Amino acid sequence: MPKCETPQYEDYRKLIAFQARSFNRLYAVELDELMCEGNLIFVQACQKYNSARSSFSTFLYRCLQNRLQSFCTTQRRQMFFMYSADGEMPEAECRDDIRVKNAVFIRQSIAQLPAAGKRSMRLLMTTPAALGLDGSEGPKATRGALKRHILSQGETWAATWQTLREIRNIFQEVRA
Repeated sequence: MPKCETPQYEDYRKLIAFQARSFNRLYAVELDELMCEGNLIFVQACQKYNSARSSFSTFLYRCLQNRLQSFCTTQRRQMFFMYSADGEMPEAECRDDIRVKNAVFIRQSIAQLPAAGKRSMRLLMTTPAALGLDGSEGPKATRGALKRHILSQGETWAATWQTLREIRNIFQEVRA
């Protein structure tokens, strides 16, 4: 059977799902949202694809990497704005939303952290690049970078360990 000129979704469904799961693990963004975004990226990649420059799978892979990274960064910034003390909470009719409940819980938890924990949390939520992270690291590398940052602020090892434990517990509560 001759190969179609137009890329077929079924041929690339697994690649889209793989990338969505990878970004879901890295950024804790809803898998459904990432899959939807990945499907939109596929449609746009089909429209922009130039066969003279690369194979479609390479082009789609690059598009998925770049656009899902941007999508997750935007989601992280929106979460931080909602979780930060100066961010506005949604209207009263939206207060039953699980994100709003999580935002309230995280705000309260961050308020109870020591000053170093608050600084680290703000840095982690807004600018992971300031910790030397590009988003491709796993949780262990992220914890290491965060630990180095907290220690560089003049905190003791015991205080650093306690701060990391508290930050981990906040996120585990939210994910549960």
